Amino acid sequence: MTADSKLGDNTVWHTFTRYIPISFVGDYSKLKEGLKEYFPGGIDVTFENATAEHVAQYKIIGLRDSPDEINLHKFLKE
Repeated sequence: MTADSKLGDNTVWHTFTRYIPISFVGDYSKLKEGLKEYFPGGIDVTFENATAEHVAQYKIIGLRDSPDEINLHKFLKE
């Protein structure tokens, strides 16, 4: 999959989905705004009430050239 970056070049982006527990974030609007910087290729953030673990979670679908779940969690904590 390719998507144009902000610089206009054709960079290969990886699409991936991460689920973040609502208790980990706290504020949906801050989550969405903060992640625009983390995912330069674009994001889609949705809220899911029910999951397999029965915990409300945010579903993040992001485009980034090297997805890394550990760095995403670190980014959200900052």
